[in-house]
Amino acid sequence: MQHLIEHLVTSRNEFLEPLHGLSPAQWTFRVGEERWSTFEVLEHVATVDAGVCQLLSDKLFAEPATPEQKAQARGKDELIIEALRDRSRRMESPQFVKPKGRWPAPAEAIAAFEDTRDKTIETLAAFKGDLRDYAAPHPILQTLDGYQWVLFMIAHGERHHEQILEIRREPGFPS
Repeated sequence: MQHLIEHLVTSRNEFLEPLHGLSPAQWTFRVGEERWSTFEVLEHVATVDAGVCQLLSDKLFAEPATPEQKAQARGKDELIIEALRDRSRRMESPQFVKPKGRWPAPAEAIAAFEDTRDKTIETLAAFKGDLRDYAAPHPILQTLDGYQWVLFMIAHGERHHEQILEIRREPGFPS
């Protein structure tokens, strides 16, 4: 469990690093009309993290996974990591986690993201069971066990960290 907690801390810090000191123009710069700004990427990640945190703290551990759920989740660890880290293909997010102005300013979205990560870390630090013994459906990846949900949270943040770096490297990115 400790290695997952360490990865949550490291990925949180890496995700936040390129967000420091951005101007309003940099926060809202878009590469194209159908592409997200840095602020929208932040909102999306904070929203997804909040959903996973709620799942872990409120729902996932309510009852153990069935043998069928465990079988459905088995072997997905590498798939989660590879699929989410692969920036060569765009992935369509479910509507309920797309940016829609949940926070009025970046500082509030950052605070929400940090609070959620802290709560997730606290939940995992207090949990004494085996994350593999619990499962819940993911809207795209289907059944994931508790360990895989945490891997998803980490890899999802890493994916969007790379997206933010890509936005910042665009020729038209405001200086």
